Formats: sequence, structure tokens, C-alpha cells
Amino acid sequence: MLDEILNAILFLMTGSEVFAVTFSVGAITADQLAIGLSVLARWCAVIVPILVLRPFREFAPGIVPIMTWEGFKGKISVTLALSLTESEFKPLILTVTYIVVLFSIIVQGLTVAPMAQQVSCNPDPR
Repeated sequence: MLDEILNAILFLMTGSEVFAVTFSVGAITADQLAIGLSVLARWCAVIVPILVLRPFREFAPGIVPIMTWEGFKGKISVTLALSLTESEFKPLILTVTYIVVLFSIIVQGLTVAPMAQQVSCNPDPR
């Protein structure tokens, strides 16, 4: 029950702070860079353990792209961005965080199932 209440408060705070998001040419460039770096960082976080564990365990074909693409979440990153002290960079960080989370929810959320279907239809040629 407490978790649900805290989640509701967090989403209310998130919704009220969306008005602080500013869009500019610099923010859009930063958004694109942040999305690319997020996907690259997620890929590294997936591939390294798989490469280390591969001698001891077998993994399904296509597991790396699926786990890379589906693994983003936004609640913690938005909470951390909201908790920053006021500075000249806070609006940019909030904007980039919101855009990356929206990209994760909308683009990745809507494309992970077709991607998994395509990967499962084209098994790894090992």
C-alpha cells in the first residue's frame, strides 16, 4: 500500500515538473545524443555479462538485441533529475531525461515485440 501511495506521489511530481521542460535546438541535439548513449550503455551492460557467462551457460539466440532494446525504465532517472539542486543545467537535464524516458516508453515499448518476433524467426547461425 505504501509503495502505491509513493508511486502516485512520484507520478504527480513528475507530471507537474513536465512544465519545466524546455525545448531548444541545443536540447534536441542533447536528446539525440543521450538516446544514442543510453542504448550504447545498455548494450555494454548486457553484452559484458553474457560474454563472461557464455562458457558456463547457453543463451537464446538474439538475446543481446532484445535485452538491449527492452531494458529501459524511467521512474528512477526522472526522480533523480527532479532531485537535483537548482542550477543552470537542471532544465537541460530534465528535458533530456524526459525525452529519453518518452523514447523508451513509446518507441522501444512499441517496437520490442516486433523485434523479438523477427529475432526469433531468424535464429543465430551457430
